[in-house]
Formats: sequence, C-alpha cells, structure tokens
Amino acid sequence: MTDHFVYPSVFVVDGQADNIPFVPPRKRKKNCQFLQPLLLFLVILALGGVLVEGYFLREMRSRLDSTTSEISTGANASFEKIIQERKSDPEKPAAHLTGCNCSPSDGDLLYWEDKKGLAFKSQTGYHNGALLIKKTGYYYVYSKLMLGEVECIDTKMKLFKHIVVKRNDKYPSEITLMSSRRFLCINLSTDQWLENSFLGGLFYLDDGDHISVRVTEKGLVRIKDGTMSYFGAFML
Repeated sequence: MTDHFVYPSVFVVDGQADNIPFVPPRKRKKNCQFLQPLLLFLVILALGGVLVEGYFLREMRSRLDSTTSEISTGANASFEKIIQERKSDPEKPAAHLTGCNCSPSDGDLLYWEDKKGLAFKSQTGYHNGALLIKKTGYYYVYSKLMLGEVECIDTKMKLFKHIVVKRNDKYPSEITLMSSRRFLCINLSTDQWLENSFLGGLFYLDDGDHISVRVTEKGLVRIKDGTMSYFGAFML
C-alpha cells in the first residue's frame, strides 16, 4: 500500500527583495519639542489677553459708575464739568440734549433742544426727537426727567413709563434699551408730587441708529432752563 504525504505549498520569493532599502521610522521627538514651547506661548498669550481685557473692563466700569453717579445727581458744577469735557473732545462723538416746549401734542415721543444753552452735538445728529449715531462703537446713553404733578388726586393715580429706545433701517421695529415705571402721587398727604427718573447704561451702537425717549405722560415732565430734564450719549 502506497503512503500519501501532503507536502506544504512552496512560494518563490524574488531575490531582489533583499535590495529594498530599509526606511527607519519617523522621529517625532523633535516635533514634540517644538510644539510644546509653541503651545505654552499661546497659552501665556491668551492669559495675557484675558488679564488686559479684564483691566480695561474694570477701568470702564469704574468710569461708568462715576459718570452715572455725577449725572444722576442733577444739575451742578460736576455735571456741567462733564458736559464741557465731552464737548471739548473732538475725537469722540457726543451729544447732550435738553428739555424744551417743542414736543408734539400727540404720541409719546419727547423732542429736545439741540443747540441752545447746555445742549450740543459733536459727530452726531438730531432729527424729530431722535439722536442720530454716525460712528459705530460703545456709548454711554443717559436720560434724566424731572417729573411733577401740582395736584395729587386719588382718581388720577396711574403708572408713568420712561423708556429709551433705538431704531434702525436694519431692524423691523424699535428696540427698548432702558425703561423705568413708577406710580404718580404715591404720597397723597401732600398736594404736589415731584420725583426724578434716571436711566443710564452702556450700549454698542451702530452707524445709523436713532435713539429716542418715550413717556406715557408728557405733561408731567418739567423742563425749566434745560437742567431738570435732559438726554444724551457719548462714546467711551
């Protein structure tokens, strides 16, 4: 009986394979040594930017608090000093508008004096009660109203609204920037009622923005000599 053996497959290898050059693996150590200092530099740069931005924000906040405090106190020497400083700085847009007997009888929009007395405009405009922004940037916007009622009768008690709005051809409707609400004649033990309403804040305004002030009761706004009620904005 003949034995059957299974022989393994035979592969022929090209002898030229011995001539294939040996390619050593790429060394990444140098790349890592280069990337680590670069990443460290970028982290330090980012942290430095955060610190610098924080410093400027703190300084801006301090200036805003100081300005708001001085403006909201009313017409005095410090307030007039602020107005003169803004007026004498030709590089930054600014405007200060004062109360006048020029508002239309219908609607809730207040009109302002933009030329006489303390009023002025620099790199800004004014049209039909609206302050026109001509340069994009951060602005401090403020509005102060002196409110008064000669006779306080219970049936006349109602809500007074003081609103600062902006509009632009880019927006479909007006946007409220600031607002305050208060009841008239809260203390009925006296006939006369007087109170201040002050709004102020920092906003990023675009070229072409129109800033206006609206109220619900125009007859309550006191406008004597332009120091009781005023409205303005200046770039920081």
